[in-house]
Formats: sequence, C-alpha cells, structure tokens
Amino acid sequence: MLAVVLALGVYYVWTAFFLPKAPPEENEPVQSGSVSEQPATAVPVSAPVAVVDEPCTDSRQALSGENFHLETSDCGAIRALQIPSQEAPLLATPWWTWLWAKVSGATSDPWQPYKPAGTHESLLTADGYFGVVGSGDPLLAPTGRWQVENKDNQIVSTQNLGNGLKVSRSLQATSEPDVFTVTVRWESATGAQGPFWIGLNDRMETMKNNYDTHTRVAAVVDGDLEQLSKPEDAQAGKIWDGPVSWIGLEDRYFLAALIPDADTWSDVHLQMTPDGITHAWIVSPQTALAAGESIDASFRLYLGPKEVERISAVGGNIDKAASLGFFGFFSKILLFFLGLWQNFVVNWGVAIIALTFSVRAALYPLAAKSFRSAKAMQVIQPELKALQEKYAEDKEALNREMMKLFAEHKVNPLGGCLPMFIQMPVFFALYSALMVTPALYHQSFLYLQDLSAPDPYGIFPTFMAAGMFVQQQLTPMTGMDPVQQRMMKLMPLMFAMFMFTVPSGLAVYYAVNTILSILQQWYNTRTYGPMRPAAVPTAGSAT
Repeated sequence: MLAVVLALGVYYVWTAFFLPKAPPEENEPVQSGSVSEQPATAVPVSAPVAVVDEPCTDSRQALSGENFHLETSDCGAIRALQIPSQEAPLLATPWWTWLWAKVSGATSDPWQPYKPAGTHESLLTADGYFGVVGSGDPLLAPTGRWQVENKDNQIVSTQNLGNGLKVSRSLQATSEPDVFTVTVRWESATGAQGPFWIGLNDRMETMKNNYDTHTRVAAVVDGDLEQLSKPEDAQAGKIWDGPVSWIGLEDRYFLAALIPDADTWSDVHLQMTPDGITHAWIVSPQTALAAGESIDASFRLYLGPKEVERISAVGGNIDKAASLGFFGFFSKILLFFLGLWQNFVVNWGVAIIALTFSVRAALYPLAAKSFRSAKAMQVIQPELKALQEKYAEDKEALNREMMKLFAEHKVNPLGGCLPMFIQMPVFFALYSALMVTPALYHQSFLYLQDLSAPDPYGIFPTFMAAGMFVQQQLTPMTGMDPVQQRMMKLMPLMFAMFMFTVPSGLAVYYAVNTILSILQQWYNTRTYGPMRPAAVPTAGSAT
C-alpha cells in the first residue's frame, strides 16, 4: 500500500507540475475507440447558407429568477448562463506559487490569497453562445439578425436561413427552478438537405489541473462521460460516435446540460476555429427535409450545481458529470454523515472535524487489534527469521512452517494492515466527494475562506506533515529494510505535496486524522506496552 501511495503521489506531482505540454501535431490521428477518424469539418454541406443582410446587434431578452438568469440574443443563441444565488469561484493563490512568479518576474502584484473570479457563477464567457441551431456547416452559420420575442416568459427566436428553410427555437422555464424546456423546429417550403444540428461555442481556457475552475465542454456519448477539454482535439477536429445523452458546459461544481428528449441524436462534433473559439454540436438523425416537411426536436436544459441527488433526479445521465468514482458508495455515505454533522454544528469545517472523530472512533477497535497484532508479530520475529534461514531453499516448506507458527501463537499476519486497507477507501471516497460536489463551495473555516479551494497558506498540509513525522518517531524502524526506511521518511513530504493542491477541506480532515492517530498510538502504547525492535536471532535457533 505504501508503494502504491508513493507511486500515485509521484505521478500526480509529475503530471501536475513537470510534465511538458507537447504542441499538437499537424494532421494528428484520431485516437482509437469510439472516436471517429473523420475530422469534424467533414460534415456534408449541400444546402446553401443564405447571408442575411441585416446584421445582429446582440440585443437580448432575459429569463430571470432567484436561481437563474438566461439571456437570448438576436445573434441566434443564449448568451448568458448565470446562477445569481451562487458566488463566483474564489481563486486561491498559494504563497509559494506567488513567490515563484514574483522571483521569476511573471508578476509584480502583491500576494492575494483569495481573489474572486467574478460576481456570481457564470458558465459562458463574453464570447460564448449556447443552444446555437442551424443546418449545414456550423462553422459557416449565418450571422444575420434573428427575430426574438419574449411571450409570457417563453423566448422564441426565428430566422430564415434561405432557400425556403426556416429555423425556430423556444426557451421556457418550468416549475423546477433549474430545468428549462428547449424546442427547435426546422421547416422547409422547398425541401432541404442537412445536417441539422444544435450546439454551443465559447473560448475555452486550457485546464492546468483537476482543481481549477475553468469551464469546459462535456458530453455523455454512448453512455460514457467525455470531457472535451483538450485543445489538440478541437484543433484537429474530432467526432465522438454514438447516441448522445447530453452536451453542455461544466466547471468543477456547476453544469449547463442540454438533454435531448429522444435518444436518436448522434455524434458529438468538436472543432476550433482560427480565432480560438471551440465549437461543439450534435446532429439530428434526420438528414433531409421534403417540401413542406419539418423536424421538431425537444430538449431539457439543466442549469445548476452538481449535487448528486439533484442531478440524479433530473435524469438524462447528467449524474455522470458528478461521478464519485470507484469509491462512490463510500463517498455517498461520508457525504450523508457530513451533512448530518453540519446540520448539528452549522460550520462545515467543524463538521469535517466531527466526521474525522466519528471515523476514527468507528475504526478504533480495528486499530487496537492492529497494534496487538503488530506486537504479536514482533514477538515471533526471531523465530520467523530462523525459519527463513532454515528453509531458504524450500519455499513450500517455509510457508507451511510459518502457518504453523502463526496458528501456534494465534497471530494474523494481515491484522496490522487491515486498518490501513479500510482507511484508504475512506480517504479516496472523501477526496472524490469534495472534488465534484459543491457542499464545501465558498464555506469558510478559521482562516480558510473556501474549503473547496486549496489552502493558500499551506498551514494544514504542513501541520499534517509534521504529525506524520511525529508518528514515525513513535514507530521504530530498526530491522526494517533500508529502502523501506527511506520510503517511510519520504512519506510526510509526499503527502504534504499532495495536500498542498487538494481542497483544503480534505487537508483539514487528514491533519486532524493524523493528530488522532498519534493520540491513539500513545494510548495503545500505554495500554499494551511500547513497540520494541525485534531481537536478531542466531542461526539455528528455530525448532
């Protein structure tokens, strides 16, 4: 387990801070799997696109409520996706990051531990368009003025695309404050050839790591979540094959998802234009319109936080945007108890400490058993060493004699590892829960202004590393392999480097957990006696 944790720590640090970003290769081949090998620009365009003489003015009509604010423009799309009830993310700048930038000349600004990214949560930039609809090549969509009307909180937009083809889109709020209905109609008086599509475009910032708050394109295609955040994918132009459950924009804790009511919409196309705007769209299964025929498509639009229970109730596979990973079952249990403690103590930081005490109390019987097992193993170490020397050439006999020795002394060789195996799922479950659920978003504790952001002062990670060092001093390493000793001594440093980047709520949990581990070890030592290095046996001492 130690080797696995160290390997994961080294891999994380390397990929987060040192891995060079290779420039995208020209004519980069598409990855194998569900991604089509044809470029996204290879959509057939047989229907001419009319150039509308009257240019759009970006005049807007709005739908507003306590938890939402959407603006539809006469340029043909939704131009604002905002959640007024949620504050904008706080950008945490660790002092060591600022110091490096200061020394290297990258900044001359004074250190600001927390800096707001805006006034409230917004999933579109000033360059963004959401719910863009049309036919033919989306990169050549007409830029003329749409007719936009707000009729009883239903915003209807229409435009004639030329050659008798007309497209209309309506946006309407529902009784649910974070769900809207979107209906689209393509109709032709003379007949038209597709493709017919709906999508979005915006300027995407490159993600630095899993903890930043940048908006990115995401979709569930053929049942799998695809985070379409790689600039090289958009530059090369890619198509993800399969039925599309939804497509939209997300950041760490919030989501705007367009969910087709029918599962016949296929393929996600991704393309970046030379001006750096990323376009993503899905395609209607109907490829042509006869004269007088129309296509009607309906969607739901979810705009809100990635609260697991809420988005699971909405359906459409948008719960995959808040996937809790392999330890999702444990994550839901921890979030449930964390919520219970928060209701009782009010502050989320105190709730995390209470949860830590609860977990340690629940695991204490196993921790005590582990300590007793370790002492029992320590007692029989001389005999084990002797057996290993006696049966060095006969592994089968060695295993048989060792099992007899364990049975004789009633020792479980895995007893000392059991608490570690149980605590690891708890650690990773809490990590995944805090990474995707907004429970700690903008929640303060002591000097921390946002428990979902890293600790910009580094106090709790440093405190945790110091605690781990104290634990090592309480656990003698005499008799341990020198390589293992060096690995153990590196553990506090590796965990501290990891904790400097994770949500500070997790650093609070692990720092308090380390203190409780030290106290438990002290208590067990007083109760069962100190751990002492095993005596080195002499050759031939086994019986």
